[in-house]
Amino acid sequence: MNPNVLIENARAEGVSLAATDSGTIKVAGRGEIVRRWQPMLREHKADVLAVLLQAANDLRSRRWRVVYPGAIAIEVICYPDATRADLSALYPGAQARPLPEHPRRAPTPAEVAEIQALVSAVAEHEGWADDELRDAIAAALVDPEGALASYRFLAQGTAEGLGARSTAKAAGRALLTPHGRLNG
Repeated sequence: MNPNVLIENARAEGVSLAATDSGTIKVAGRGEIVRRWQPMLREHKADVLAVLLQAANDLRSRRWRVVYPGAIAIEVICYPDATRADLSALYPGAQARPLPEHPRRAPTPAEVAEIQALVSAVAEHEGWADDELRDAIAAALVDPEGALASYRFLAQGTAEGLGARSTAKAAGRALLTPHGRLNG
């Protein structure tokens, strides 16, 4: 049976399927329905797992938790949204999991002014081009609370003579510029 059809049919009956990091399929739903689907899922496990893993790798997200062996974890915010494959290329040997998105709201006029000032200060210190500055401000305005927390932190390090890269490394954070270059 085609694994895509199998997954679609199982989900239509209320069975939730997801690939786990350990290479198994997490199955959830009403007991009798799950029990009815288990033999078919076991028979086609390799194909179903491959489809579920591909879907997980294709998922695009702005916020990711990147965990290295030994439990070193960082939160990464990507602009534009990135896939698991993108994160794997940036963080070899680490596992990346998407984080839930914060509810978004429009920034207040005071937040717009502060974001513009903070991003401009960091961009000037780091030598960003004008298009990088514009893109960074646009990205920051999408999530004003998260941006203000990050850029206040980075601006503080800049004021103390540290670059954004040094400040981010010292805090165990990563900074991804609007054009996908990793600083941190």
